[in-house]
Amino acid sequence: MSGEVNGPREEMCDRLTDFLTVAIPELDLDDATSMQSRQFAPEYSQNIYQFMLSQEFAIGHYLKDGGQTVLQISEEQRKRMVLLIEDLVHQKNWKLETMFSAVSIADQYLSSLIPRNEVSPCLVQLGLTCLLLASKLEEPRQPRIDCYILYIAKKYDVNLLKRDVLAQEMRILKALDFNIRFTTPLFFLERFQRIFDLDLEAEDPAAKHVGTWARKFCRFMLLHSHFLCFRPT
Repeated sequence: MSGEVNGPREEMCDRLTDFLTVAIPELDLDDATSMQSRQFAPEYSQNIYQFMLSQEFAIGHYLKDGGQTVLQISEEQRKRMVLLIEDLVHQKNWKLETMFSAVSIADQYLSSLIPRNEVSPCLVQLGLTCLLLASKLEEPRQPRIDCYILYIAKKYDVNLLKRDVLAQEMRILKALDFNIRFTTPLFFLERFQRIFDLDLEAEDPAAKHVGTWARKFCRFMLLHSHFLCFRPT
């Protein structure tokens, strides 16, 4: 009998390589076999991307067709809520994903009020509450609610109570059936940057320029509710 026979370890490595070659795109395979991978767990990237695609949906422009009348809020008031969330995120130096998640939770909650013919709560309180929920998903450390309440009172001249924020949190969780994890455009942006070799922003000025302007455009869409008619991709 001629030919070299692989041991169990080599055999399993060969099988894994054969599987990855068939199962994942060449881009992710390169990262999976590289000593300096540009992705975390690249062998799962395509599956995660496909799953996120299956989960995304358009919330819809809930402020039109009578939505403003039911909720008793305007486009400008919603925009100010988004800017408040952005300000609070910057205060804690949190991730951009936290801001997008908070706004998504707020939009989902507001849209859920319309079929029940309920008026919107105070948008300052809603913005803070949604940010606190988003931070529990995205951030390693949780803030003190009292600190945010004090900051909002000083800067925005709005007095909130901790018990009201906690009660609002429970109302949101019940209204959304505890489903507060939503797909945002930032996930897809990161995937597209890797596909087009524009993910190394720290090393490539052109990639940084593209990434910066792409995120600015995502922020612009976040501020204007008519973009809710489109899916995150």
